[in-house]
Amino acid sequence: MSTPTLPDESASNQELPEGDEARLLVIPEGLMFSALELARDPRSGDLSFNWEPIEEICAASGIDLDALIEESEENLSELLLAWYEAHLVAGGEMDPVQEALRSEAEEEARHPPPERRRRR
Repeated sequence: MSTPTLPDESASNQELPEGDEARLLVIPEGLMFSALELARDPRSGDLSFNWEPIEEICAASGIDLDALIEESEENLSELLLAWYEAHLVAGGEMDPVQEALRSEAEEEARHPPPERRRRR
């Protein structure tokens, strides 16, 4: 497999934060964001998606998916966001579910929930 470059969405690299370092995220050639099949249950807000594209990206990028998720669920969110940003840069269509998630994350970053105070 060749190391793809932007702007072709079907083959792109994107940096993924990892601790103090950034890791290069390799999107395999031909893998489109729509393959994720990202959906959200309107009643519960639960997300569903196809794990296969994520597994392909992790394999191409040298990322241990189990370790990535085990370390923090936010890592998966960062991976999806990096992929989505590369998708948009390459001229891909906006995904309404990912856009909602991105808006929610931005809002939470602007207005983090107050820390719970411990009662003594």
